[in-house]
Amino acid sequence: MRRTLTLAAIASLLVTGVAGVPAQAVAAPSEVAKAPDSVAYLVDTYGVTQAEAVRRLKVQAASRDLGRQLRQDLPDRYAGMWLDQKNGGELVVGLTAGDKSDVAAKLPSFVRLRTQPATYSMAQLEAMKARIEPSLGDGEAAVIDVHRNRLAVWTPGTATVTRMSSLTRLTAAEPGVVVARRQQGRLATEDKAEATTAPTAKAGPPCHVLICGPAPMRGGYRLDVPRDDGTTGPCTAGFNIRGSNGWQYIITAGHCFRGSNHTHIDKTSHNGIAVGYEDTVLTNSSYPKDYAISPYQTKPDQVDYWGGTPRNLVRHQCASSHVSCVSKDWPVWDQWNYEDILLGFIACRTGSADTASGGGGWLTGTYCGEVTDFNGGIVTNHCGRKGDSGGPLFSQFDNSAYGILHDGTDVKGPCYGANGTNEEWSDFTALSVALDDAWLQNWLNGGGDIDYELITSANG
Repeated sequence: MRRTLTLAAIASLLVTGVAGVPAQAVAAPSEVAKAPDSVAYLVDTYGVTQAEAVRRLKVQAASRDLGRQLRQDLPDRYAGMWLDQKNGGELVVGLTAGDKSDVAAKLPSFVRLRTQPATYSMAQLEAMKARIEPSLGDGEAAVIDVHRNRLAVWTPGTATVTRMSSLTRLTAAEPGVVVARRQQGRLATEDKAEATTAPTAKAGPPCHVLICGPAPMRGGYRLDVPRDDGTTGPCTAGFNIRGSNGWQYIITAGHCFRGSNHTHIDKTSHNGIAVGYEDTVLTNSSYPKDYAISPYQTKPDQVDYWGGTPRNLVRHQCASSHVSCVSKDWPVWDQWNYEDILLGFIACRTGSADTASGGGGWLTGTYCGEVTDFNGGIVTNHCGRKGDSGGPLFSQFDNSAYGILHDGTDVKGPCYGANGTNEEWSDFTALSVALDDAWLQNWLNGGGDIDYELITSANG
């Protein structure tokens, strides 16, 4: 689903409040209810009011169209933007020339603006990226670092010194380019010592991400993946996907189906009921393209997890003590492309890691946090544990999908830091990147021209 709004329309839709009172002064209960845990994260982390938290989420929701408008109006000067949550929730816009007045008149009144001088425009950075990308290998990515006004060439954490030196030589002729190695976590590497057995089947509500009876399948649910040694490995369902061929799929992390203990074609289940199966063409375990688009199993004599509606849900499972937290299904109405997601975005992720894989004191479910960097995928300060891989990253406020979990901090037990997020990190494969790569791989392998897209309507 793609939408482009004029700035006037954005202002009309998003600037709300009590008559005669500025929008940032009052947060209507309905606005807080749109994203209660995202609001709670901002209130707890930055000490702001609920009204201020809502204002920041409005800026986030409007940023995609604002960025496209600025790119169109200032093509030679616009250098990207991000949200500075630490310094007043400002929208920071990079400019190679001109001043704040060039931008301020184009923005809705609820946006607090700060401009920052930049050496390279987005157009120049994109040109650098286009020149370097053809020489990159598997797991490497050229990413525009808007915050630092440069291009970062990211390599896997296992990259050799020789390869790092080769990339440095490759980029030497390009000003404003750096080479960086990603952090190594532990979620994307299977640990046989943590093998688990499938949970005992139960039927009927209430639903929990670990065990739920009724269909349809939702993002955030536990997926049990069989291993060659007879055990199962826990992963998490991301989002429901449809193909232009008329098939339906569930997306999760590709590394859930790969490894020395997965030499067969895997078939996943939840609550003892069949879910999907591995399609080797639509499975990639090399971050930042760590995904598996898994077709649903269809057995006439067996209840499956595709049946029923609505089909555009992710599960919000409370893993916090906030009184505002309510476990419920969350509809997904839109997908954001990787390039439109900004530093400082507030997002939530759901996972199904239990105490067997997460460690003592770990709470299964949904955590909200913040986008902190980009390394070919989306880097956040969420905590996660083994079993959360593949789970959905989404915005509560505008019901949008961002990505699926790849990797995270090498720890076990309860989350660290304020709200269980600030001292940890997670990497997410961008959903738009995964779906684009799936189209390419299917085409290269003779499967034809099939588009894969997020299901955003109730009936799919």
